[in-house]
Order: sequence, then structure tokens, then C-alpha cells
Amino acid sequence: MGCKLLLIAVIKNSSFGRTILKLLTSFMKVFVKVLILFY
Repeated sequence: MGCKLLLIAVIKNSSFGRTILKLLTSFMKVFVKVLILFY
């Protein structure tokens, strides 16, 4: 769990990580919408 928090901190501090985070969040939103549609 501590490792995950450290990883999140590193990701948030780098622009590269920030873009990955944005991509992940947008992907998750689409994934949730698809799940709701097919459920």
C-alpha cells in the first residue's frame, strides 16, 4: 500500500505521469459507461 502511494506521488509530480493519469481516468469513464450500457 505504501509503495502504491509513493508511486502515485511520483506520477503526480511528473508531467508524463499526469498525462498517463488523464488517459487512465478518461479510459475508466468510458469503461464504466460501456459497463452500464451492457449491464
